[in-house]
Amino acid sequence: MDGVLLHTPGHSDDSVSVVIDGVGAFVGDLRPPESYTGQAAALAEKSWQEIEGAGARRVFPAHGQAVDLVV
Repeated sequence: MDGVLLHTPGHSDDSVSVVIDGVGAFVGDLRPPESYTGQAAALAEKSWQEIEGAGARRVFPAHGQAVDLVV
């Protein structure tokens, strides 16, 4: 099983997410971009684009239920 570790700022500058092929993305405390303001929103948007670009179709946050990405 292959995967990738991504730098995904938004929640904090040092946040990372792990995308595992065929499983999904483990994103920690990264929330949807609309839940942030200012520069954090822009960083979160870019982070989500990176996660989707890495092939993630299911997201496992640190808090709450897993969700499917709509792409």
